[in-house]
Amino acid sequence: MYAFIVTRQAGQSASTYNFLSLFNPSGSGKALRLEHAQMANYAIAQASVATPFLLSRTTAASGGTLQASSDICKYRTPDPNTVGEVRTGNPAVTLGASLWNFTPPFQLSTPGALSAVVQDVSFPEYWDRITLAPGEGIVFHQTDVGDADQRLNLILSWSETLV
Repeated sequence: MYAFIVTRQAGQSASTYNFLSLFNPSGSGKALRLEHAQMANYAIAQASVATPFLLSRTTAASGGTLQASSDICKYRTPDPNTVGEVRTGNPAVTLGASLWNFTPPFQLSTPGALSAVVQDVSFPEYWDRITLAPGEGIVFHQTDVGDADQRLNLILSWSETLV
């Protein structure tokens, strides 16, 4: 199994933004099975908008910052590097259907009071997990104008099987 974590990612005031994508390149010979997705978000000041964050399928991913294999956690260090491509920093993606909607963080009106929302999406053994065939991916993103006072911690974990 593999995992990648993004911490303290600032919300974006752009109308759309892609925070983290995982893509299974065509010809990889493997399927990626999502094991877990998590968004922990909080606000450091009063957020002016309540933009929800989404986890959606993709059919293409490029640009942004392609993460080095050394930055992707292997649950067992002897395992080979993942075939999955992890991108941050607003990669260009072709969106498919959305899988999950994450509630945005809000800021309490009390000065200095912070709020946080932690949301998990786990895919249990007995449930047919979301599988990314070669040429498919997933992305954490926003589709409306966000707020720079929001902070996001994102986690994706996945396993690989031969196609």
